[in-house]
Amino acid sequence: MIKKLALFIMILLFGAVSVLPMPVFDKYIFITKAVLAFGCIVLLASRRFSVFRLIDAPLWIFLGLMSLNIFYTKDARVALDTYLKLSLPLVLLYYLISEARLTGKYFDIFAKAVCVFSFAVSLFAIYESVFGVNPLYKYYIANPFYERYIRGFVRPMSTQFNPAALGTYLIVSLPFSLMLARQQKSFFKTLALCNIVLVSAVNILTFSRGNFIAFIVVVLIYLWSQRRFQSMAGFGVLIVLLVIICLFLPYPFSKFGEQLVPAPGKSILSPYILNRWVTTWRMANAHPFVGLGFQHFRIEFAQFYPGKEIVVWEKMIADNMYLTLLAETGILGFLGFVYFLFNAIKKGIRKLTQPKTGENEKRRLFIVLLALTGFLLNLAGYEMFYWPNQYFLFCILMGLLSGLIKESRINNG
Repeated sequence: MIKKLALFIMILLFGAVSVLPMPVFDKYIFITKAVLAFGCIVLLASRRFSVFRLIDAPLWIFLGLMSLNIFYTKDARVALDTYLKLSLPLVLLYYLISEARLTGKYFDIFAKAVCVFSFAVSLFAIYESVFGVNPLYKYYIANPFYERYIRGFVRPMSTQFNPAALGTYLIVSLPFSLMLARQQKSFFKTLALCNIVLVSAVNILTFSRGNFIAFIVVVLIYLWSQRRFQSMAGFGVLIVLLVIICLFLPYPFSKFGEQLVPAPGKSILSPYILNRWVTTWRMANAHPFVGLGFQHFRIEFAQFYPGKEIVVWEKMIADNMYLTLLAETGILGFLGFVYFLFNAIKKGIRKLTQPKTGENEKRRLFIVLLALTGFLLNLAGYEMFYWPNQYFLFCILMGLLSGLIKESRINNG
């Protein structure tokens, strides 16, 4: 009963993340949190587990260290509001998924739901690219990015509001299709194969460098895990050829050309990127331990920015979640985040490499770790935790990973 309820909530949540653009998802997020809270209450009443166990200590250490900035920031209300927006979904999803043990057939059902929803989102992105219009943003939902990316060579946004956000969603979804594609002949095997092609095409069409790099890494790791070394070499050659071709093409193809290849004044060495590294360094140096406070990178941007040009509000960001966390939560908050991630990934890899771990368990663990890898690479591309749809994907992945680890501990004694 509990597993079925948790699975239903997870499929419902992933569907909402998939089809509701960010402003709509954020507007009704209180409903999402209420449903998650209900699921956790039912789970707690039936299982009567403790939320303060040693195995969950990294989560609480992270949340505790991340909260310190609230007490030393300029605008505590803004920092507290952001902290609650980040901590509540993480706690609720972490325990709902991990304690309900969405493993085995329940994990596979969720994987099929991910495949179906991401297939629909990718199809809509293809429609947007071919016809040069997205009805959601043209007629119904205000989107400040729409005119920028719909003109000229379209960078699709689909239901995810922004090309980079769409790419993140697809990168997280891709490993689940890779898993289903290895099944025996079935409807979902065919759907997964089609979805792999669609997701790969749309990911490239977003022309997001962070997503492109994450896509390359995810595919290479997957091919390596399958010992398909010739395919790895062929894929590498195709990527190199694509980058070389893009070196001679205008925007947006230049995103994979001169804006991708490190060179003085370009790519990661561009003044835009370097100035944000300097800004982060100055912020961290001024507030080393607990940081400026959540959302204060923008609020105090002008005080620390080294450039002399006028920077609009939209660009007053680090364009990198790792830098944002370092500046806003300080060394303590950043280390808490790293510890939380490192602990979960280390345990996941340990279970993955243990001989007594079953093959199906290994397959599911690997898929979640692969999706998490793609997500973490994307964190270097923009403030992903401040995009609710994408942040909920992170919470789901951490819950799934924790649940698989706990289930493996039970099965293996």
